[in-house]
Amino acid sequence: MTTVVLCGEREETGIRRVLFRALSAYGGVQCFDGRRLQKSGDRPAFFLYETTHIPKADHLNGILVFKNRFYLQEKEKVQESFLPVLDARNMAAAAAIKGTGAIAITCGASPRDTFSMASLRDDSAVVSLQRDLTDLSGENIEPHDVPLRLRGRAELYPLLASCAVLLLAGVPSQEGYFF
Repeated sequence: MTTVVLCGEREETGIRRVLFRALSAYGGVQCFDGRRLQKSGDRPAFFLYETTHIPKADHLNGILVFKNRFYLQEKEKVQESFLPVLDARNMAAAAAIKGTGAIAITCGASPRDTFSMASLRDDSAVVSLQRDLTDLSGENIEPHDVPLRLRGRAELYPLLASCAVLLLAGVPSQEGYFF
């Protein structure tokens, strides 16, 4: 089971909805938001844990997705065992990564960002992976475009972050993603 930690203020729900929809479509997800447990699928491939703080968990690896409304607490740092995904404009998340050895996986509109949006329509999008990445299993992922088919509207960052999570988890992207 792939662990995905969603870190930031609970009131920011847009990214949770899109990420839950994406993970449900690719193996199912068990989600704990601090209050209740939700599940899609009989044997979920993903565990989505939502928290306001960076987890301190030895020997746990996974993907750490920062919400835009993340507030850094004193001495909070990302563990190297997590692959951190963040909006390129999120300075608090960047500060949590600085000096840790973890490599930031940024989502945004700049050619320097790891993921950017090549096109966006109501029912489809194309996400560009702009540099080599290593997924959780150690496989190299080369730059390429990933077509998305969308069931509902979503903002830019949740779409980019959800695509990043699927790629980092090793979900093949040759056919694109539908969520």
